[in-house]
Amino acid sequence: MHSEEIWVIANLGLGVKFQDQAQLVADALRKEGHSAKIVNSFDIYLHLQDGCRNLLPKLESPIAAALQVKDTLLAKALESLGVHTVNSSEAIKVCDDKALTHLVLSENNIPFPTTVVPPEMYPGQSVPNTFITQVEDLLGYPIIVKASKGSFGKEVFRAQNRIELQESLSKLQHRPLIFQRYIPSIHNSDLRIQVIDGEAVAAVQRMPNAGEFRANLTLGAAGKPISPGKDVVTTAIKASQAVGTLSAGVDLIVDPEGRPLVLEVNSNAHLRRISEITGVEVAGFFARALIKHLDPIK
Repeated sequence: MHSEEIWVIANLGLGVKFQDQAQLVADALRKEGHSAKIVNSFDIYLHLQDGCRNLLPKLESPIAAALQVKDTLLAKALESLGVHTVNSSEAIKVCDDKALTHLVLSENNIPFPTTVVPPEMYPGQSVPNTFITQVEDLLGYPIIVKASKGSFGKEVFRAQNRIELQESLSKLQHRPLIFQRYIPSIHNSDLRIQVIDGEAVAAVQRMPNAGEFRANLTLGAAGKPISPGKDVVTTAIKASQAVGTLSAGVDLIVDPEGRPLVLEVNSNAHLRRISEITGVEVAGFFARALIKHLDPIK
């Protein structure tokens, strides 16, 4: 038995940015006539027994959950209780792991920078020089090094030579990672396209600060609204559909030949800044899409 509530689940302990995101989504759902409740992810516990799955404290399950966290286990547990989750546990899993994201993009013939994924490593292991040599031969410098699981561009490095590559590896401390060919982009910027239910509803061009190559708004990059070209829109929508997201922030660059290349697909992209920059009420699109997909369930 489910309540008619939609839970907006967020890790509220991470600060104002995350609290604001949850409030933005909850307000949009209420504006569309649905009861929405903000739930701190740390207030939900899973009680598992043979053939039994409960939420603690014992709560009536919601009809749906708008997940603002990357907790795939929580999403999967909610789904097993019959709760409709946005995004799904599988979509969150794919987006949260950049190596897995690019595997799915490759399977669907969606363009992205050439990527090398190293084997899984354990604490105390180092990347063999033979492997580094192969990466250098395949990609050439500069090389982009990214933590497979990371947010806001904080664990993305650009190495100009082997010394800088080794420094990047030491900073990531044996975490899962990917290597990518550095692609210079038009106007030294990237694009964030917010795709909701197969439609590009808002788009921003992001320009990094002087001396910075990462164009994340969280790192202080400037943003301006744009009307992206057809190729960019089509690529962003295909990327969102490939990874299974109802709502996603798709990051792309346009290379010097004019080809859009996907960098990341964010399953729980924050909506405040893109809404402020573009004037589009993105949370409203999200709320309406979620409610639309509830109809067959009721």
